[in-house]
Amino acid sequence: MIADRSTYLRDEVRKLNKVWPENRSYHMVGHGHSIPCGYTAAHMVKTFDAYPHQLHRILNNRFPTAVINVITSAVGGENSVTGAKRFAEEVLCHKPDLITIDYGRNDMYLTTDVAENAWRQMIEQGLDYGAKLLLITPAPDCKKEYYSSRCSSDEELAEMIRSLAKEYGTGIVDAAEVFNKKLAMNYLLSSYLVSVNHLTAKGHSLIA
Repeated sequence: MIADRSTYLRDEVRKLNKVWPENRSYHMVGHGHSIPCGYTAAHMVKTFDAYPHQLHRILNNRFPTAVINVITSAVGGENSVTGAKRFAEEVLCHKPDLITIDYGRNDMYLTTDVAENAWRQMIEQGLDYGAKLLLITPAPDCKKEYYSSRCSSDEELAEMIRSLAKEYGTGIVDAAEVFNKKLAMNYLLSSYLVSVNHLTAKGHSLIA
């Protein structure tokens, strides 16, 4: 089953609460596509609006004696298949304590079977290394017609990611559910999107 959010990161909290000289550097890696990179419109990147770095600020405030490093190994335009190929070399090389995986937006161009296989590779490598994992379901997009080559729906991908979290007992950041609840409450999608498929700082804050 999906990891219990009240206990899954308990050991991480203990690490982050340690005070010098007992503490050590804590490494978090944000792996994925353009969203964790902080891409906005016209290929502009706002790194510090992106949820990995918003989370960095949140953790720094919550754990003021911790030395926290946030590394973004994400690549704009990438899907989980290419992300899996470089996972060992570009994620595990950082000796991560915590890894977030976010490919739902671009995996819409893959069948769910292909995407699932790539996610499994990353999950198993991360768990074998000993890192804690947070799997992220797709943030919203504008649903424009240019997605005519889509192979998988956001709902299918979100359910696949939830199923993997249950199977492997990892944590999950169910961005799809969070945004859907906001939209059901009549919040405007335009307040969360800065382009057809990239988030505003406010959108990133929901994930953080």
